[in-house]
Amino acid sequence: MPAQIGYFDTLKSVAGKVFTYLASITLTGTDGKTITVTQDTSLDEAVAMSDKAPKASPAFTTKITTPIIDLTGGQIAFPAAQAASADANTLDDYEEETWTLTLTCGTSGTITLNASYNTGYYTKIGHRIFIHGVVLVASVNSPVGVLTMSLPITSSNVTANCQSALTIASNGLEATATTKIDGVIAENANVATISKYAAGVQSALAADIKASTTIWFNGSYIV
Repeated sequence: MPAQIGYFDTLKSVAGKVFTYLASITLTGTDGKTITVTQDTSLDEAVAMSDKAPKASPAFTTKITTPIIDLTGGQIAFPAAQAASADANTLDDYEEETWTLTLTCGTSGTITLNASYNTGYYTKIGHRIFIHGVVLVASVNSPVGVLTMSLPITSSNVTANCQSALTIASNGLEATATTKIDGVIAENANVATISKYAAGVQSALAADIKASTTIWFNGSYIV
């Protein structure tokens, strides 16, 4: 019988399609003889990618006009350290985290927060960070001066145009804290400045903080 001198397997695959198993056999023999090869169809098998691919992996479906990413695993993982991109159309970072809040007096004195109400929450998407939280003051010791609140990440230092405003609500302040409370994040800053606003002017708020003062905040800024 002629000898089998070659055999190979080939897997052809297209994302979202079917694996097809192909086999090829090359035979040699004596001239003038006949070799008959018969296919055993009982061995044929088609295997869908979805049956073999890891369930947590995304399936990619490409259309002619619009590429689509179908995240069957439900997650996109970014590295802990940002791989920054200069491309304006590239998303290079995402993070959901918390940070410990502190209130600081610009001139003198201290403000101690309730340990159950000193956690801020943030979501970072690219170079924009969204923050929110609530602080409850446990006690004060003669607070005086500008009031600042810690931020999770230092703001951008590109230009003064990177400054941002926070939405602030408050309760339990001294009666001298009139009209409304504002929050501002300057460029290249690791704190937000919280001020009182009256008669068209912002002024220092620290002296108006007392035990049981509550401050809610929400906003975003560039990093």
